[in-house]
Amino acid sequence: MKVAIPIILREPIEESKISGHFGRAKYYAILDTSESKVEIIPNQSRHMGGNTSPPDYIASFGVDGVIAEKMGKPAYEKLTKRGIKIYTPTAHVETIKELWHDFSKVSEVEDPQSFASGCDCDHNHDHH
Repeated sequence: MKVAIPIILREPIEESKISGHFGRAKYYAILDTSESKVEIIPNQSRHMGGNTSPPDYIASFGVDGVIAEKMGKPAYEKLTKRGIKIYTPTAHVETIKELWHDFSKVSEVEDPQSFASGCDCDHNHDHH
């Protein structure tokens, strides 16, 4: 399984903190559980000066799922329409190290209303 996690810090990987805002994260950790490896990629989506939306950017890496604390409804819908499952932590999780080998701390999001950040603004503020 290959999952993306929005993160704040690039290195060291073990200390990379999970970002509270999926689309505005500075980086994404792409965890490949079948190969036990992680790749850190910069967010080059539209929110960070790129040409594509965060969901389209993440989908281009062939992920099966995204682990996020919250995300807006448009992002949720774009990802799930592509067959990408959305997961959220069920317990307090600060770093990707806590999730790397133990996915028991996440559950699949089945009700997007309880998960959505409710952010429909122009993003001129910080979501952390």
